[in-house]
Amino acid sequence: MDRLEEVRVGKKAVVEDLLGRLGLPKQRRARKTRQTVLEAARECFNEHGFDRTPIKDIAAAAGVSVGTIYEHFKDKRTLLKAVGQMELRRLKSEAFGPFQDAIVSADRDGTELPDLEEIIRLAIRGTLESFRSYPRLLAELVDIAYRDQEFFAFVQEISDEAARFVQGLLVFFGARPAGPQSKRTARLLVLVCEGAVRKFTLYGDALSEEELVEEMTALITSYLFPGKLSEKAQQTS
Repeated sequence: MDRLEEVRVGKKAVVEDLLGRLGLPKQRRARKTRQTVLEAARECFNEHGFDRTPIKDIAAAAGVSVGTIYEHFKDKRTLLKAVGQMELRRLKSEAFGPFQDAIVSADRDGTELPDLEEIIRLAIRGTLESFRSYPRLLAELVDIAYRDQEFFAFVQEISDEAARFVQGLLVFFGARPAGPQSKRTARLLVLVCEGAVRKFTLYGDALSEEELVEEMTALITSYLFPGKLSEKAQQTS
């Protein structure tokens, strides 16, 4: 242990003692430290990439010692997977949050429920917003998912949950009957939306963001309801 590390460990002991005297439970402090490390790792991985980010840089960004990180995570790859799980939950929340809020508001306030076309538009915008926050990190996560069976299973679980939610919307709005057909359609829509948004976020496109949203909305709406595009969708198609 070098001198700098000894100083960090010493400071950590002092802080631990102080927090204990203030009555902050150790388990709660551990959760807070873990979350701080995850957020620091997310920023470092997104800025520099997984391979170019040493653990000591993450420790410095989080304001903790290298040893503290290893108390919570076995190695850097384990840390990346934990960051990935955190980010996938965020993606799901931001992608589905806007129209979930619209549905809750309609139920609570008695306002008109958004039609399926508007819900599709909100979902695409929400997915774009969430992907745009950490594009390089998302590329790293896609890469690790292809090489790590356990992490791939977690990614698949999130995708399956999204597809089940979309299936419920399709049945509710009469776009597809309940059963295998609506399940297949929901999975296809999730795959298409995720793939298009990820490619647009990472590599860009000749389309503007607004054009992408409207073109995808028109494409999906015409697929679900042939001949029933709204006036707005017709203007962009």
